[in-house]
Formats: sequence, C-alpha cells, structure tokens
Amino acid sequence: MATQELHSHQSAGRIKIGMSRNEVCALFDEPPHAFMKTPASQSETFKFGDGSIFVYFDSDTDTVEFIELASSGHGSWSIDGIDVFITTADDLLEKLAEKYGLRIEEGGCSVILEGQDISLWRSDAESTYFDAVGVGAPDYFATD
Repeated sequence: MATQELHSHQSAGRIKIGMSRNEVCALFDEPPHAFMKTPASQSETFKFGDGSIFVYFDSDTDTVEFIELASSGHGSWSIDGIDVFITTADDLLEKLAEKYGLRIEEGGCSVILEGQDISLWRSDAESTYFDAVGVGAPDYFATD
C-alpha cells in the first residue's frame, strides 16, 4: 500500500474531517465495529479492519472530528512526507520541530503538533517508534 499523507485539520488518506458516518462507511468494504471509547463518551467511535483505523465523531454534529491510525495496520502514513511509523521517534520529532511547535505530554508518550491538531502517541516514552498518529478538527487539542 502506498504511503498516505495526513493533512492538518483536513484528512488522513480518504477519511476527511467533517464527513458523516455514512460517508465514512462508504469508504470501507466491511462495516465498522462501533463502540463507546469511555463510559463518559457521548458518541460512538468506529473501528475498521484489524483495529488500525479509529474514527471519532463530534457528538453535536455527528461528523468526523478525529482520525487515529495505529502502526499495527497495513498502511503507511506520513506527515510532510516523513513516514511516521518507520522513522524513529527521535528523528521524527527532530524533523517536525524544525517546522512546528511540539507540545510534549504524558511524560513523552504523547506529542501534539501545535496549531496543526496532529498527534503522535507511543505506549512508552522510551519506545523507538510511535504506535499511533492522529489528525483532528481545528482546535481539537486546544488548551484553555
């Protein structure tokens, strides 16, 4: 599978921020597994395929507000042409820091690209590679 690009505030491959549930489902050959991410969730999350694609919906508009992609999947994902899952975390952060402000959270497990609403996550801050990448709607990661 060709590398697919994440576009800030817009899309991850064919999945676009603002799509309806039906529009998202039409992109896949199989129906999603719908579940509540947490007991406090107000909207179902969709999981597709082998669990490597998660789509979160805004509870008010019922449209896509965040797309999460796991490294366990069969896809290859990039930010600004840099493959997220084959580039070491240190190298990826160094390259991204040249262009974006980075907000490091969870002791280094989570990184937010400031103003881009793109996130990187790894289960352990010492992991060589990131486990997941995501893109959100504008202000998805805004802090008050």
